[in-house]
Amino acid sequence: MRLPRRTLVLIVIAVLAYVGGYVWFRETQSRTWIRDQQKYVIYPVNLPGKALYYAWRPLGLIDRALTGRGSRIGNHLRIQSSEPSIHT
Repeated sequence: MRLPRRTLVLIVIAVLAYVGGYVWFRETQSRTWIRDQQKYVIYPVNLPGKALYYAWRPLGLIDRALTGRGSRIGNHLRIQSSEPSIHT
C-alpha cells in the first residue's frame, strides 16, 4: 500500500514542525544550573508547559543522550539567568 504524495508531504511538514518547535523552545528556554554548571531546558509549571514537556519528551531524551542537556518542569531556585523568569 502506497501513501498518496499529499499525505507524505503533510507528514513531513508535521515532523518538521514538531522538531523545529522543540529546537526553538530549547534554544530560547535553556538555563544553567549553578550547582552542576549544566544547561537545562526549563518548561513552565502551568498546563501548556507540562503538555509541551510530555509532547517533546522523546526529543528531550534524544537531546540529552546526544548533548547532555537535561530538562525539567519549573524553574530551580539556583538557576542562573540574565533573562526574566518564564513563569508567572
